[in-house]
Amino acid sequence: MRRFLALLLAAVLALALAAPAYADVIWEPDNRFYETHAEDCTLLQRSFYVNGGDGYVNLYTAPEGSSISGQISNGERIYAYWQYEDWGFVETEWGDGWVSLDELSLIYDYISFEEEYGDAFAPYDEERWRSVIEAWEGDTLALWPYPGAEQASSVWQDAGDAMAELAEYGFSHTFTDEEGLTWGFCAYLYGHRNFWVCLDAPAGRDDPAVVSGEAAIPVRTVETPELVPAQEPVLPASYYLPIALVAVVVAVTAVALVLFYRKKHKKAG
Repeated sequence: MRRFLALLLAAVLALALAAPAYADVIWEPDNRFYETHAEDCTLLQRSFYVNGGDGYVNLYTAPEGSSISGQISNGERIYAYWQYEDWGFVETEWGDGWVSLDELSLIYDYISFEEEYGDAFAPYDEERWRSVIEAWEGDTLALWPYPGAEQASSVWQDAGDAMAELAEYGFSHTFTDEEGLTWGFCAYLYGHRNFWVCLDAPAGRDDPAVVSGEAAIPVRTVETPELVPAQEPVLPASYYLPIALVAVVVAVTAVALVLFYRKKHKKAG
């Protein structure tokens, strides 16, 4: 019995140590509207260019709201994590809040690529690729938003452990590009989501196979959005209305007090 309990405890500890490699915490915004409508919000997790018709966009504390929490000029890249109907929630250096998705232009990503080339995806062949991945030299791993992107999403240095995980568990599916290179897709690994790895050149365009000319990773041509020229954001007149009303009330009160004390002073005289 003691031996069984010891083995059970060891298994639980092993699972606890392994969990961080695969688990991830879903980020939720500190936003009152989101807190009251969380059940109606869905994960979006896509990047966009700001592309408002006036050359900038307003961020609001709530969809269809009037309280502005920030403004961003066109051309800036932002990441929308949550979606409510036609609105996305963003957290940026210019402020946090809800922005109309109609005023954003999607940046081509793994979903865009799947929509265009998904029919050419193939199941991951573990028997074929495991030995190839185990034979990877070096510990640099380039993670791509899609095969042949202009640049990698990130280049992972000291990625030996990650490479071992990929060799062990593989990829969900593969894609062979026009150059004959095979790419593997991974939905999640050590905090990185939805990325592609070139199985023939894992270090990307700096990979020895590419540098030596044995392989080539050309830039894939994708549709780029046309952006309205950026303008300096301007707050709407309605933003200043409460301030103006306060100023008017203060001014009227001050005049009334002055007249009141003048009248009182005359009576006393």
